[in-house]
Amino acid sequence: MNIKMKTSPEELIDSKKVIIDFTASWCGPCRRIAPHFKNFEAEYPNITFFKIDVDEHRELAEQFSISAMPTFVILERTEENNMKELGRMSGCDEYKLKQLLEQLEMSN
Repeated sequence: MNIKMKTSPEELIDSKKVIIDFTASWCGPCRRIAPHFKNFEAEYPNITFFKIDVDEHRELAEQFSISAMPTFVILERTEENNMKELGRMSGCDEYKLKQLLEQLEMSN
């Protein structure tokens, strides 16, 4: 399977519906949820998946007020071409992550 997992924050520019996984290489729960996050990408083709390492992109983590990993943030582009946060969750619960993705999938 060819996964188009994004890793660069600059790639947010062209996306309409986005989920960001704020992660860290040293984070055990992040490693446990990572395969589920990757698998969900095939299930939700209308959503762009990003994986952002908080140690490599500290400014972005601060901008989103990330204090725990993993934290998943869902965003949608507005008519004004801004990204609006629709929700977030922290932790490695694959069922809550799926609910978050369903919420984003069902939005406009």
